[in-house]
Amino acid sequence: MSNFPLLSIIMPCYNVADTFSRAIDSILMQATNFEYEIIIVNDASTDDSVKLFERYEKEYPFVRILNNSDNSGNAVSFYNGLCNAKGKYFCVLDGDDYYTINDKLQRQIDFLEADVEE
Repeated sequence: MSNFPLLSIIMPCYNVADTFSRAIDSILMQATNFEYEIIIVNDASTDDSVKLFERYEKEYPFVRILNNSDNSGNAVSFYNGLCNAKGKYFCVLDGDDYYTINDKLQRQIDFLEADVEE
C-alpha cells in the first residue's frame, strides 16, 4: 500500500467481540480498485475484542489499531480515528455493523471521484 490510501475506514469499537469479525470481514469482502486503510479505534474494551483486533492487524498490513486509554465514547473514538486517517475520503463502520453488498465502497468512491464540479 502507498502512504496515502484513497479511503480511510474508521471503526470505533467497544466490547464488540461477538460482532467484530462479521464487521471487518464485510470490509475485506469489498471489491475495490483503490487502496484503503482500516483504523480500529479500541475504546478501552474489556472483553476479548482486543485479541480479534490484533489478529486482523497482524494479518493485514492496512489495518491499524488505536487504543483509547479510557472508555471515551463513540464520538471521541471516531474523532481519534479521523485525526489519524490518511485517506482522501473517510467512512465509518461501527464494530457491530456490517456491509451487505461487495461493491458498496467502490460505488461510493466512484461517485465521489466523478464529482468534479466545485
